Amino acid sequence: MLTKILLIMLFSLPTMALEECNVGTIEFTNKQKKIQKKMSFCFDQDKRDKYIYSKNCKGLKCKPLLLPEKRPVDISKYKFSVGSPGFKVCRELKGSPQIIKYQLGKDKKWNQSARCIFDDETFVSTNLLFKIWKGLIIK
Repeated sequence: MLTKILLIMLFSLPTMALEECNVGTIEFTNKQKKIQKKMSFCFDQDKRDKYIYSKNCKGLKCKPLLLPEKRPVDISKYKFSVGSPGFKVCRELKGSPQIIKYQLGKDKKWNQSARCIFDDETFVSTNLLFKIWKGLIIK
């Protein structure tokens, strides 16, 4: 069983090839007020999606992303709640999901995404969380 879980994890881990960390802007709404925050964060993508995460998660090595195989998530209790599977995984990992727009580096194009905030310094795209935990979700 452990071997099966490890194989699932090995093949479901994102392959991050373009990781870039730079100063960018994140825009979100808080209490019906738009907020833009300039900060350093990292960006990466695979053939299916784009991901952003806090600089302390560079190389996907921050605490919230460690050892997912030992922390399967049960999203069955969210069956009737609104939100993407990534939002539900975020909540199960004790994070707070948030819809955002972001710009990174010299690219002035705004990208839409959602992130999971773990503390004042740590956040990860909800779609990245879902990708990492995909084989470890209890529905």
